[in-house]
Amino acid sequence: MNIQQFLPKQSLNPFVQQYFLLEDFTADTTFAGQQLFSLGNQYLVFVLKGEITFRPSDHAPFTLPDASVVGPFTCSGSVKLSGPSSAVIVQLNACGSHRLLGLSMDTVTNYYRDLSKLDAGQWKYLGRELASANDIVSLLDRALEKALREQERSLQGVDEILEHLLLQNGNVDMESVALYFKTSRHTLERRFMEVTGLTPQMFSRIARFNMAMSSIKEDMHTQQWQSVLQDCGYGDQTHFIKDFLYFGAPKAEKEPKTPQVSLRKIFKLAETMYPQYRTALN
Repeated sequence: MNIQQFLPKQSLNPFVQQYFLLEDFTADTTFAGQQLFSLGNQYLVFVLKGEITFRPSDHAPFTLPDASVVGPFTCSGSVKLSGPSSAVIVQLNACGSHRLLGLSMDTVTNYYRDLSKLDAGQWKYLGRELASANDIVSLLDRALEKALREQERSLQGVDEILEHLLLQNGNVDMESVALYFKTSRHTLERRFMEVTGLTPQMFSRIARFNMAMSSIKEDMHTQQWQSVLQDCGYGDQTHFIKDFLYFGAPKAEKEPKTPQVSLRKIFKLAETMYPQYRTALN
């Protein structure tokens, strides 16, 4: 099996973060946790051969059509590739699907939308082209640049709110944020959900958790990981453990009244979330 990573043209930033080409999966393969699809991000997925099935921890599994927009995800789970299989995956930022496709993302959280039903077959045709293309990166660049030019859906200032929330390290006072942007809390949350598929609170919580896990992955042997948590915005270890269980633990591990979270489990999840073939982009 082979996983290749490519960067898009600069003109597609910040909405398009990276491309993945999955090929030569001759047998069934299961990816655990956020090994392929990270928390909070959105993806365009083109299945060129075989099947891709998601098994989220919080609801029933689903199999993707040939072309789809997926996520954002707010729970752990696994992804199964039924071989022989190959696919092209486009990782987007939190505003990417809304900007490229004009979608209201509040119905796509932890789920998908069939791209072939969104237009006159543009995205389904792109999937067919990808299956025989010699230069997949250039083909994706052209198609996504075209989508950016043609789509006029406003981000409603959500991109500015995203930047503001990231500066808060996950510690969000929504009344203060609404006051800062001179709007009501209800309006701010409605706009944010429409563009990103997440509440501002959930986005901030995911961003803080991703930052912490990325920092831990950079030094897997540190004995000062509690200070890493503080640098990432966690007031104490208890808040991190709560997020670890919510975002990273299988459902069975969330049920005990006093679940055990060891440093070994934390390091293992960090390795899963940030494997060698994927750059940590948060």
